[in-house]
Amino acid sequence: MALTTIDDRGLKTPIDLIDNEKIRLGTGNDLEIYHNGSHSHISDTGTGGLKVLGSDIYIRNPSDQDMIHATSGGAVKAYFNNSEKFATTNTGTNV
Repeated sequence: MALTTIDDRGLKTPIDLIDNEKIRLGTGNDLEIYHNGSHSHISDTGTGGLKVLGSDIYIRNPSDQDMIHATSGGAVKAYFNNSEKFATTNTGTNV
């Protein structure tokens, strides 16, 4: 593991971790972020839930194509091959 220094301007160099090394947060290490060599994980193992907050939330593939898009107070859209296939509306859903 390569450690780095942090000053008032932020990180001077990246923090590099090898496979299966975890960033753990919380008093009981309730939140873990890591890569196991095959998959990347964000794991919430504590009490409560995992919240992702934002006015627009996108889940995208490595080519930056939409998979899911949720807007605050608006639609949630699901995509297949970057083509919208399902969306919530104020009256129900569109398929």
